[in-house]
Formats: sequence, C-alpha cells, structure tokens
Amino acid sequence: MNILVTNPTSRLSREIVQVLTVSHEVELAAGPFSHEESQNELVKGADTVVHSLQDSPSMNESDALDQAMRQIYNLLFACVQEGVSRFVFLSSLSSMKEYPEEYMVNEKWKPLPSTEINGLCFHLAEFVCREYARERSIDVRVLRLGDLDWDGKLESGSVLYGADAVSGVIGAIECDLSPGSWAPASTWNVFHLQSRNSLRRSRFSTRKAELQLGFTPVSIEK
Repeated sequence: MNILVTNPTSRLSREIVQVLTVSHEVELAAGPFSHEESQNELVKGADTVVHSLQDSPSMNESDALDQAMRQIYNLLFACVQEGVSRFVFLSSLSSMKEYPEEYMVNEKWKPLPSTEINGLCFHLAEFVCREYARERSIDVRVLRLGDLDWDGKLESGSVLYGADAVSGVIGAIECDLSPGSWAPASTWNVFHLQSRNSLRRSRFSTRKAELQLGFTPVSIEK
C-alpha cells in the first residue's frame, strides 16, 4: 500500500511512518496545502492519506483556522481527483470533554466544542471531512485521540499512550470495515482512542475502535 503521512514535525507522524515502512511504501509531506496542480502530484498514486494538524506555538489563530478548513479542503479535493481511496484524519477528544467526567461518552454523542482555538480547529476540520465523505464518496476515518503521553507521566482521564496511538492509527489504515453493531460500513466513521489505566476511570468508550479496528489498548497502572 502507498501511504502519504502529513505533519513531519509531529512525533506521532514519525512513529507511524517508522512502523508503516516495514510493509508499506510511505512518504512524509509538510503543508501548507494549496489548491494547485502540485497538490494533485503530492497525493497521486497514494492509496491512503494520514493527515494531522500542525501544532506550533508560533501559529496565530488565523493560520490555525486556515489549515483546519481551507487546507484540509484542498487536500481532500486533491485526494478525490487522484482517486485516493482512504483518508485518515487525526483529531482530538477535546470536543467531547464538556460532558461531565462521570459520563462514559462514545462516538454517538454530539460534540460540544468550546471556543478554545485548538479544540475549535479540530471540530471544524472534522466537519470538512464529514461533508467530503458524504458528498464525494471517499472513505474518511476520523480518530479522536486522547491526551498523548509518550513517557507515561501524564495525569489525565483521557490519556493515550504513544504506543496505543500508533497501533490505533495503523488499524485505521489497514482494516477494511464491515457492517457491525454500530452501523453499516460507510464512507464516514469516527473512532475514539484512549488508553486504559487500572487506577483511573476512562472517560471515553473505545469499544467501537476495538470491534472495528482491532484496537487493543494496553492497561497501565499508575
């Protein structure tokens, strides 16, 4: 499989590429993503594109909103034109955190985004992805990631350890979805990814990802 992964400055992107190169042809690409012919050349020949938003302290709100809407639109437009079959967007569970902590929230719950810029960008990017999936029939899979933790030191009710994040993304890339208890297989699917902690209750259900993507989060005691 030919796979294009964006955001090379992200540790998660680099870790994903390291695993994928064992059995796939992989390329890393950086934005910005324009509405030009060069964009089509970038995705040409790819079977799957894995996209995440760049997180930079120097990025102002206008640029952040631009990459969450216009640039992801441009990238999806090129994917459709070049026949890319699958688009995996790495989003965030931030839009689901307004629910009370004692609730177990799954993918059927309505997002409650705040006006905080990072969370708002993820929500708007998901909206663009959803409309493309429904109108252009490209297989879009959104992974709402918990709070990434690479060293096992983060105190969070929605922590996602690095190894679990990588395995979840690999599952979204490689698994063919079939009709199941959640919904018929379609071109639009959202999955929650977070790790287990035997000493802390998980806020978000990962059952859908476990059933459909083979996601098996590791339980860690802290």
